[in-house]
Amino acid sequence: MASGRTLLNEIVHGGPQRIWLWNLEEPEDELARRIQAAALHHAMSAGDIGDRLFVNAGPDNALLAASGTMAGYVHEEVFSDLEREIQKRGIDVFVIDPFVSSHALDENDNVQIDRVVKRWSRLAQATNCAVHIIHHTRKSDQTIGSESARGAKALVDAARMVRVLNVATAEEISALGLQPDVRAFNARRDKQNLSAGHDVRSWFVVKSVSLENGPPADDVGVVVALSATAVVTTHLSPEAIQAIQNALDGKDRSYHQNAGDWAGIDIAPILKLNPEDKADRKLIRHTLGELLKRDLLVRVSIKHSRAGRDRNVVRVGLLALPPQSPDPSVEDGGGVES
Repeated sequence: MASGRTLLNEIVHGGPQRIWLWNLEEPEDELARRIQAAALHHAMSAGDIGDRLFVNAGPDNALLAASGTMAGYVHEEVFSDLEREIQKRGIDVFVIDPFVSSHALDENDNVQIDRVVKRWSRLAQATNCAVHIIHHTRKSDQTIGSESARGAKALVDAARMVRVLNVATAEEISALGLQPDVRAFNARRDKQNLSAGHDVRSWFVVKSVSLENGPPADDVGVVVALSATAVVTTHLSPEAIQAIQNALDGKDRSYHQNAGDWAGIDIAPILKLNPEDKADRKLIRHTLGELLKRDLLVRVSIKHSRAGRDRNVVRVGLLALPPQSPDPSVEDGGGVES
């Protein structure tokens, strides 16, 4: 975000942003190594960042925003100081990592957690600054979702958007065409208020980068995005496939990519791909092919309404999710008055 460059397949809207990262776990030298390794991998210099990255880290940079021992739980002086500094520096995004180290509350108490999270929300509104809270999850062998967040549910409930990270399974690593010892994970938006959003996973690997500061040189892990073409359709969630089916249902869009009503155009927004881009178009075509192989979509030959000849269209096949049962509390023949 500070560079404004598309480093992880994510567009930085509005150009370079001013970022304040407050890490409450790692010492300063460790965080400096991570930032430098990322800069080396992406061939960035200090000029690419300018004065847009502010970093606090280590035990000398504690941030205690709330405590269970004080009335109202929230340390208003801390928030007042933060508001003043955020406005003074023109910060666009403030990152707290991790949330648990920023407070002394009972993390299982919904009232306490709700109080401090709502205070962060008010800070964001007052400063026109996004507040990004990094939070731990409970130990689990299952796929992580927003409901896996550790502690009180109030934290997730108050968040405008929740993104979850999951380590890749051996099967997923194989499907992605990666070596078995590669460290890979995916990120997906599990909760997104005020936006439709679809469950499309973004995939990443951790690459070892030498700081060339030896001997011996430090090797530091850097997150690298996998190219879109490396991610196969098997990683689309049932919800994302259902969104694709809904987008095509009843429209008889053309199977052929050169047609003006190609089915790929309809599903491109769900996949976050651009049908005008050559590489993206290839992935859209691949996605349609995979869904056809799995009978989630079917190709049907019908008469062209104007030309009179046969044309191949795409229709919905096996449903990705079972149809919703009608609400048993609503009687047949009943109505809703508004």
